[in-house]
Amino acid sequence: MSEKPIEYQIVENSQKIKDHERRLQNIENDTKSMNTLALLMEQQTEINKEQNETLKNVNDNLTSLNNRFENVEVRVDELEKNDQIKKKAVRSFLKNVLYKFVLPILTGLLIIALTVYFGLQ
Repeated sequence: MSEKPIEYQIVENSQKIKDHERRLQNIENDTKSMNTLALLMEQQTEINKEQNETLKNVNDNLTSLNNRFENVEVRVDELEKNDQIKKKAVRSFLKNVLYKFVLPILTGLLIIALTVYFGLQ
């Protein structure tokens, strides 16, 4: 076997040490990046939880508003029905007044006027 001169081995080992140092530095940088990524993932998970809770509250509020709106629609329908019933009652009352009081009075007055005019006393 041929042995390499010691100077050559020293240079070769120095080069290997530099390569190992560079690789170690890259691994350390990757580890820092992984730690940063893990921290970011934890923060994003917390943000997602908060957003989920916020969205749930918004959904609950919208559902509540929708239910109130439906109740308002029902109340408006009831008020419109009551209004129609009142209008019908007023019309009915006016018809009754017209037929039971006004027309007989006018008829009586007309008969009296005709009697006086024609002298049929």
